[in-house]
Amino acid sequence: MDVATHIRRELNKCSHNLSISISRRPLSYLLIPVVVTCCLSFGFCFVTIDKDVSDLFTPLYSKAVYEQYHTEMYFPTDYSSYSNNRRTKVAEKGCTIRITSSSGGNVISDDVLTEILQLDNSIRRYVLEGEPFGFTNLCAKWNDTCVLNPIVDVFYGNSTCISLNDLTYPSTVRSDGVTFFLGDSLGDVITRNQTRNIQSASLIILTYVLKPDTYGMFSSKWEKEITTLLHNYESEIISVAYYTSQTPSEQMSSALEDNLPVIIVSFIAMVVLASMSCMMADCVLSKPMVALSGTISAVLAFISACGLVCFFQVDLNVGVIGVVFLTLGIGLDNTFVLLYSWREANPMMMSIENRLIQCYSDAIMSISITHLANIIIYMIGAISPFMCIRVPCLCAGLSLVFTYAYQLTFFGACLFYIGRREMENRHCFTCVKVDPESESSNVIYKCLCAGGVNYNNEELTIYQLKPLISWFIKTYLGPFVMHRFSKFLIIVVLVLYEGFAIYGCTTISSVQEDINAEITTSKLFQSNNLVEYGPSVYVMMEDLEYWEKDTQSTVEKMTQSFESNEYICGPEFTLSWYKEYCTFLTNSYGSCTNVTKDIYIEKLQNDFLKSSAGKQFKLDLAFSKSGDVRIINSRVLILATCNAYTHSDKVKILQDMRDIAKTANSEVVVFSSFFIVTEQHEDIVSQTLELFLIAAVCMFVLTLLLVPNPVCSVWITLGVFSIEAGVEGYLLFWGVELDIFTMMAVILSIGFSVNFSTHVTYAYATSDAESSNLRALSALNTIGMPVVQTTLVISGSAVFLLLSSSSIIINAFRTIILLMLFGLFHALFALPVLLTIFGPGTNKIVELQRDKQVFVNKSTTMEEVSPLVC
Repeated sequence: MDVATHIRRELNKCSHNLSISISRRPLSYLLIPVVVTCCLSFGFCFVTIDKDVSDLFTPLYSKAVYEQYHTEMYFPTDYSSYSNNRRTKVAEKGCTIRITSSSGGNVISDDVLTEILQLDNSIRRYVLEGEPFGFTNLCAKWNDTCVLNPIVDVFYGNSTCISLNDLTYPSTVRSDGVTFFLGDSLGDVITRNQTRNIQSASLIILTYVLKPDTYGMFSSKWEKEITTLLHNYESEIISVAYYTSQTPSEQMSSALEDNLPVIIVSFIAMVVLASMSCMMADCVLSKPMVALSGTISAVLAFISACGLVCFFQVDLNVGVIGVVFLTLGIGLDNTFVLLYSWREANPMMMSIENRLIQCYSDAIMSISITHLANIIIYMIGAISPFMCIRVPCLCAGLSLVFTYAYQLTFFGACLFYIGRREMENRHCFTCVKVDPESESSNVIYKCLCAGGVNYNNEELTIYQLKPLISWFIKTYLGPFVMHRFSKFLIIVVLVLYEGFAIYGCTTISSVQEDINAEITTSKLFQSNNLVEYGPSVYVMMEDLEYWEKDTQSTVEKMTQSFESNEYICGPEFTLSWYKEYCTFLTNSYGSCTNVTKDIYIEKLQNDFLKSSAGKQFKLDLAFSKSGDVRIINSRVLILATCNAYTHSDKVKILQDMRDIAKTANSEVVVFSSFFIVTEQHEDIVSQTLELFLIAAVCMFVLTLLLVPNPVCSVWITLGVFSIEAGVEGYLLFWGVELDIFTMMAVILSIGFSVNFSTHVTYAYATSDAESSNLRALSALNTIGMPVVQTTLVISGSAVFLLLSSSSIIINAFRTIILLMLFGLFHALFALPVLLTIFGPGTNKIVELQRDKQVFVNKSTTMEEVSPLVC
């Protein structure tokens, strides 16, 4: 006996015993899951919601995170000696304002600059409501003065400090001789021919950096109040868009609140459509309460899972909302599978207990495989380095554990009571006893109340009638799919589908410059104004003997290799402490190489770093704190992102910088504040593909153990892969950028791919028909209606997501629609055809004839079919 047969036999024994136990104590099985859920729901007393975007969307173990940690370890940010070009965080406490002309024209004009200076003055003089703190008390400082914006410093007080015609780019010299770098403060700059003088610019950026909330929450309070001030700011001359460190979290919460009604409507629609899909023209045989019971079972499972997670003080996040639909969708899918098995059990021949035994015996293996596979996949996803994926996957895995348990207990008890209602000929909604249609004379009563079976009439049983969808699949769709020409057509369509899907997957790209672009409606991220000069790249070198000539030559060559990169702005923008110090030593000693270590270190600490020219380089040197004083780490600042306007450009910078660092003879680490954001997209794509591969391997191994034929295991795995590849590939053709939110939706959709592929393939593998064609027909007859029901219900409810204006919700709708369409195509067309060609049973080729004796019971005619409402 093989493993699959043994497991199937044992599961059937367990389901047999469970069915008997449920039939004898249905109320206990109905109440125990409710009691368990109520107990676990107390975990919500400890619930915490993680709204920190950097925590949610930054991978825990990425190289950029290590590089950031390395930078902060040796060069921690000192807000009393703050330098904006040495920041390590993606977003500091404070506020960034992008200013454009209301007319869309040049911002380098007297009226615009005067308005900007007035706005800047209002912000710097703002005092917190009810607190004696303002910007000057909370700001990051340099030389005991708040770090201001270069463009403000140039025109500080009025716009006459320098003539607009003398303003140069990227650096300019004020009338008092002080030089200011404007490269990261102006956007879309146009200079006059053959000169550096600015002709026009369309964007000015103002940045106000605050100290972190080390005492009280004054910086956070300032951010909120300044946001209110800017929100109410009105000007006929300039337009402002603003951003604070709290903006992503606030916008994410706001987006959730704004779209909550749409999500609720979609949830209600799913319940209603599921109930309608279980309706028939007969008021007794209709089973809307089956769908409602399946829904309640899934909801109880979700509450139990999240409550359990909260007991362990795991922070939930916005991605958990997707788990609700995943749990409900998979729960309803398996509910429809159980419902089909329940309908196949004839009550004229069986008691309610025996019907329940047959129902679970027919469906237990299929739903067990799908649940176990999904649980393993999502539990593996729960170790993802992205918290926005880790927590939803953890909740999804636990939800499916409870869903499986509750479908075997709570739902089984509901089926028992629904079976009793049918046996007693009670109405499907009111549960009031009604007369069979054959004994009713009133037309209105027949339409609204009558139904069920007259058990005294043994000639015709209405249970032999099939719902419209089931009848259509058996009578028309199955024979059509098995026709030779149809098979050829389906194979052609499948090849074209796979070709476009693979093309889409291999051209995955994103133009998103920041993860925050998807969660904020701020104009800050909708602007097309380009800033040519970006943040600096820090080249950090560990424990070198800089006083040695060979070391100086090596460092210089390495620096030049960085500066020669196409995306680096050039050596004139490099801030190098050792170059400036070498000049200092040369002026003092005539050379920077003929000095001893002691003189080199002593002059560096006591003379150069205390001079006006060298003071800023204190931030770039880390000395040993005990024993022999030495330079344990130092950094050089290289200005990057020249000509880097797209995400791909920034990925290229990141890769180039790391590649150059690898060629160094010593330990060199590179980092820039944009590395983390840039690497996020690369990591989320690789993580998603990795999870797909793990899902495929898990499916293959699991189905090898549980499915009777290994060939079927291969096709289940390939089916999952094909559906997910199609969803991911065709999203690009639909204009969806594969950002982190879309990837989350795709990852959560894996469960449906597993269900679609497994149900139909397992039904084929376990069919006892004589030929491959007949086995495929049997599989379609068995699983076709549950698949169609799931597709109609999920797709129909997803349509209501179009009421949202959020791109995240719209993209979720697109993901769901593609998933349902491709899942339906694979379950009803592609997999049945492929299994007849390459699956087990192909050794017996039987010519397909569309014969009612083969495909349709002769006693079943169109008039006998009880149609569905849906």
